[in-house]
Amino acid sequence: MAAFEWLESNTGGYHFDGSQPSHVQWELVEVPSRGNVLEVTFNGNDPDDLAGDNGWFGITAGTDETIAMDLSAFANGAVAFDMRILQQGANADMLDFKMECGYPCTSEEFWLADPAELGEWQSYEISIQALIETGLDITKVTNLFVFKPTWGWQHGQYVIQLDNIELKKTYTSNIELPEAPKTRLQTIYYQNGLADNSGYGVAGSSILSEQTEAGSRYIDALFFEDGPAAEFWVYTNLQSDMTNYFYGEIVFDLRVVNYGGNPGEFTVNSFCGWPCRAIPRYSLGRPVEGIWQTHRIPVRTLAENGLQLHRVVNPLVLQFNGPTREGLEINLNNIRWEYTPPTE
Repeated sequence: MAAFEWLESNTGGYHFDGSQPSHVQWELVEVPSRGNVLEVTFNGNDPDDLAGDNGWFGITAGTDETIAMDLSAFANGAVAFDMRILQQGANADMLDFKMECGYPCTSEEFWLADPAELGEWQSYEISIQALIETGLDITKVTNLFVFKPTWGWQHGQYVIQLDNIELKKTYTSNIELPEAPKTRLQTIYYQNGLADNSGYGVAGSSILSEQTEAGSRYIDALFFEDGPAAEFWVYTNLQSDMTNYFYGEIVFDLRVVNYGGNPGEFTVNSFCGWPCRAIPRYSLGRPVEGIWQTHRIPVRTLAENGLQLHRVVNPLVLQFNGPTREGLEINLNNIRWEYTPPTE
């Protein structure tokens, strides 16, 4: 067991003593009906939140952070654990998990939805394949279990208990399968112009405009500054309950006008209020330049990857993942969610 901390003083590193008076502390405590469990405290030495320190609690392959383990035997399995929160910090609903394989090799961070009430145990199971798809090299895992409140948001004192941490060779999704609606559904966000209560935006310096071609109005985004990622999103003014679209699709028309010579590929995501989102993202690959193509993304895939359909705020997030973005230009139209019953 270990912690990694980076302090406001711009110093930090690993430590392996849970009783050390530091930002991350841990101990074994006895709980009725469970026996010994791990109790982890963040801001353990700063309950009044006077310093902006950050850290994670974890299980490592060894006391030398370069030691790695080959977990290939668990590639089709899961990491599982039980968790309960005894005390929230200032930012609730902001806990996440990842595995690391030696900096900068790591999976993405997977959001852990809080139990309904403080003090309630909840079981979690995260697919190892999902960790691999988001960057983990399963053959050289250095930190097998990395758990923390979201970096940069560790304000106030969090007290969390963990139990039954294990690696499994099989993964079983516990997502509930809803009943399929019997009628056709469609929610339009942009179709030759914005729908009511919808908007769109971009991350990265760009010229964002609407153009008309052959009587159709569409969105044009031209990214003009160098940078690692280009992102376009659609948002709604309120959280939307999209549960009835579980068996439906996110549909949109995309034309890559010009890649600008940039290598890279597109992915699709949807957000349900940060940090709730679908991980891993859905890959679009690299669409052919210069032509309109209609893309259909299964909503079920995003839901199985963590999207909570009852609270969708960004029904479409399109990201270009490449080392640069300068010169990338894309067009979008006919952005919608739709569901058609199997009998139609």
